[in-house]
Amino acid sequence: MCKIGTAISKEKYIERVLNTIKNENLPYEYIGMGNTFIGVKTKIKLYCKAHDYYFEIKLNNFFCGKRCAKCKNVYRYNETERIEQVLNRINNEDLHYSFLGLVDDYK
Repeated sequence: MCKIGTAISKEKYIERVLNTIKNENLPYEYIGMGNTFIGVKTKIKLYCKAHDYYFEIKLNNFFCGKRCAKCKNVYRYNETERIEQVLNRINNEDLHYSFLGLVDDYK
């Protein structure tokens, strides 16, 4: 388990998030925090510039090293996104394939 220190104010947490983004050279932009502040359980909204992806994460998870799901390769693509990926790869790599569809239901 990750320890992130003692309770601090909302403003100090925001400052700490911004410093972490800067010091770790993360491709993120801080968007905001929910209206209800509940310490480290509060969710913040970030934008990953590398993946053009908005995501929410609890402060404690962010400070313990969890990051953008797409950066960590743990993002679960939906069926439409996965098909788009396949079609882009076929076109971008000039592969001589035709995409006919998925064999089974996408899970």
